[in-house]
Amino acid sequence: MSYRLTTVVKPLIWIETNVERHSHSRGKEYLLSAHFSLPSVVGEEVEGRPPIKVKFEIPYFTTSGIQVRYLKIIEKSGYQALPWVRYIT
Repeated sequence: MSYRLTTVVKPLIWIETNVERHSHSRGKEYLLSAHFSLPSVVGEEVEGRPPIKVKFEIPYFTTSGIQVRYLKIIEKSGYQALPWVRYIT
């Protein structure tokens, strides 16, 4: 798992994740749970704590289960293209 921060100082972040697979009659279901430890986010009042924005990526995984097994790029101009797929769901 990777993360990005938009702050100048990068604080120590501890992330524990767990991905569970559940199968049922309709298909597959995955549950991603994460625990974030942010020592820099403290405050006496709940209203004074800044919100946390989370964006995550799971490499080589799509919720639909679709996979690209073969990719062919035809480029007539001579440009050397690299076959690379990025799954975004």
